[in-house]
Amino acid sequence: MTRQLLRWPALLVAAWVAGCATTPVDGPRPQGFDLLNEGAGDVHDVQVRYGTHVFPPAGATAVVRAPTVTGQGFHQEATVAIPATAQVHWVSVDGRGHDATVPIDTLIADRALFHGVQFVFVDDHLDVVFAYEREAPKPRGLDYLRTWSSAAPRLLSDP
Repeated sequence: MTRQLLRWPALLVAAWVAGCATTPVDGPRPQGFDLLNEGAGDVHDVQVRYGTHVFPPAGATAVVRAPTVTGQGFHQEATVAIPATAQVHWVSVDGRGHDATVPIDTLIADRALFHGVQFVFVDDHLDVVFAYEREAPKPRGLDYLRTWSSAAPRLLSDP
C-alpha cells in the first residue's frame, strides 16, 4: 500500500511536466491572424497567402473597413507552419491594386513565444505586427510588436 501511495506524487509530477510542454518551434503550430485597417478608406479584394494557408477563406468577405474598430476586422486561428514569406494582395480606396511579399520566418524574434500576425492596411502600404505570448511575470496575454512595412521594407521598431 505504501508503495502505491509513493507512486502518486511521481504520476502527478509526470502529468504536470506533460501539461507544461510547449508547442514545437518547427512544424505546424497554432497561430492567430488579423486583418486590420488604419487607412482613410476601405480596402477590397484582400487575400493573404501564408505558406499553404490562404485567408480570408473562399466565400468570406474580402473587405476590411476603415478605420478598423472592435469587431470590424477579420480574425482567424489556424494550426500551420511558419512560412518564409506571406504574399498579400489588396485594392485600396483609390481602386489601385497592391501586392506585398512579407518576410515572416526571418523576422520572428522568439519562435517559442510567437503567436501570429496582424496585417494592417494603411491605404497604399501594409504594416505587419507580430504577436508574442507574454512571459512571466507579466499577466497572461499577448504583446504586439510592429515589425515590418511595405512602405519601407525593413525591420521596424515598436512605435
